[in-house]
Amino acid sequence: MKNFFSIIVFLVLGQSFLFAQAGKNCEQALVVFPSLNCENTDGQVYFGKMSGLSADFASYFDMSGKTALIDPACSEDDERKQSVVWIKVRATSDNFTINNGSAYIGSGAAAANTKDYVVFAGSCSNMMQIACHTLRANTSALVEGLEPGQDYYIMASPAVTQTKADAISLCVTSSIAYVPAGDLCSEAVALEINNPRTFNNAGASADGPVTNTSVENNTWYKWKTPEEWVPGKSAYLRIYDPVCNSIEGLQVYLWNSSNPCADNNSRPAMVSKTPETDNEYYYQWTPRAGLSYYISVDGYAGTACQFKIEIGARNELPVNLITLDAQSNGSSVELSWITAEESNNSSFTIEKSNDAERYIPLMKIPGAGKSTTERSYQSRDEYPFPGINYYRLKQTDSEGNYTYTKTVAVNVKGDGNLFHASIEPGDDKIDLGFFSTEAETGLLRMYDHAGKQMYNMSLQLFPGRNNYKIHSLLFPEGAYTIKLETATARHSENILLEDE
Repeated sequence: MKNFFSIIVFLVLGQSFLFAQAGKNCEQALVVFPSLNCENTDGQVYFGKMSGLSADFASYFDMSGKTALIDPACSEDDERKQSVVWIKVRATSDNFTINNGSAYIGSGAAAANTKDYVVFAGSCSNMMQIACHTLRANTSALVEGLEPGQDYYIMASPAVTQTKADAISLCVTSSIAYVPAGDLCSEAVALEINNPRTFNNAGASADGPVTNTSVENNTWYKWKTPEEWVPGKSAYLRIYDPVCNSIEGLQVYLWNSSNPCADNNSRPAMVSKTPETDNEYYYQWTPRAGLSYYISVDGYAGTACQFKIEIGARNELPVNLITLDAQSNGSSVELSWITAEESNNSSFTIEKSNDAERYIPLMKIPGAGKSTTERSYQSRDEYPFPGINYYRLKQTDSEGNYTYTKTVAVNVKGDGNLFHASIEPGDDKIDLGFFSTEAETGLLRMYDHAGKQMYNMSLQLFPGRNNYKIHSLLFPEGAYTIKLETATARHSENILLEDE
């Protein structure tokens, strides 16, 4: 919730995760699937519903979209001058109910929690308004005359009572709960090679074999390798562009089975476990002709997502890699590789890991396109982890297809070098760099030689390299210590500021 006072002061208490651009306009509308009620939490686990704007329906979402030229006559204010959020709802019956929650608490909450909801039928390019409601906190409105299976759009905005109240909490219910395709393994959706499709696991039940992780709301898909499949030819499973209602993301299993459905005797391959902010899941393997493969896509801790899924065939490898090498020189790791030939090679992405399971992109190096001669590449990781560092290359062709190389490991002694602080002579900015393994919040502080705090800033960190600059002209010359603290680690660097 947000604390709302008459002087419009906000106190952030908690907010669930959604992708940054979702809901900003009709084309990027947040996807919602109706459920029977607005309950979706059981301790730290969700029930797998996607009928609200976040996994925890009691949380709020910040509206940051625009209406363009839309100003419905049914509301008293001008939506063209306000922030809005766009929502797309899949109707499961001839009606659904919009339930407006309480995003604010405090003396001005009643006015701030009142919202306008305008419902449209059709497409983003050809919309027809079919309903309009102004709802106070914890009230609802029934929208009727719908066609089951069709998508409808809702534009939500602050009401005239407080047009600057941009936080919103809502869920959509219906007498018939949404059930996704492939809810059961026996009803697994058949996939075709090189034919991407969009699915979701909203409201799915737990079904299928026992795994080494819990299963909350998995959906099932299957692919049978053609009888004429060439022995040794590779295939890949790709799940991408997920829009989820929490940061937990998906966990994906690939099963091979000679039975009508995967069972406890089938052997699964874990594609991804607790990926958090990863937006793509990729697994490559060599299938056997005539064998069926089953894919289970489960929301970690009951997270619900909409995603695209593709089974693809790998033909000619665009790169013939001779070597991949990593050498530690103490504060950094030198990386090098040699290719014998390249065909249609767009780029190499260096990825690193400290556990050989979850890899994070480090940097991208342009490929040669087409080359029939031996080529050498070099790069440097200036942010190695302490201990064992694992590296691999993600090779991408000009059509966006990619493969992974083997993994190499190198031992970095000491504390690693995840945090940098430096200033170049004549520069007026202090350069800071930090390599994070996950999305987290960091607290940056700067102290003078006497230990007095001179600077304090909360930073949002993302997986990979994070760069930040501080104006050195804010401080007198002298020695300083810069500290970065996260939930799991503390880092410190010393710098010297000198007048030119």
